[in-house]
Amino acid sequence: MFDFLFQHPNITGTVIAAIAAIELGFLAFRFEGYKTFFRRRPWLHLLFQESESRIVLVSSAIMFLVVGLSIIGAEQGWLTRPFCGAICIVAFLNFLVTMIHDKRRGQTQNDEELG
Repeated sequence: MFDFLFQHPNITGTVIAAIAAIELGFLAFRFEGYKTFFRRRPWLHLLFQESESRIVLVSSAIMFLVVGLSIIGAEQGWLTRPFCGAICIVAFLNFLVTMIHDKRRGQTQNDEELG
C-alpha cells in the first residue's frame, strides 16, 4: 500500500487535497452537522481529535489542502520542490500560531470567568 502511494504521489496529493476540501466545505457551511457527525460516532475520536474551536479546524483543513496541492504541484513540475516545501512550512506555522492564539484566548476567558 505504501509503495503504491510513494510511487504515485499525484494520487496521494489528490486524496489529501480532496479530503481537506470536503472538510473545509463542511466547516464553512455546515459546522453544526460536522460536530454532530463526530458526536454520534465516538470511535472516530481514536482517529481524529475533535476541537471545539472552529478557527483551529479551518486552519487545519487549509494546511492539509495546501499540502495536498503542493504534492501535486511539485510532482507535475508546476512548482519547484523547495518552493512547495516553503509553502507547507508557512501553512504549518499558520496552524501553530492559530492554535496557540486560540488556546491563550480560551485561557484568558477562563481566567475572567473565575475572577
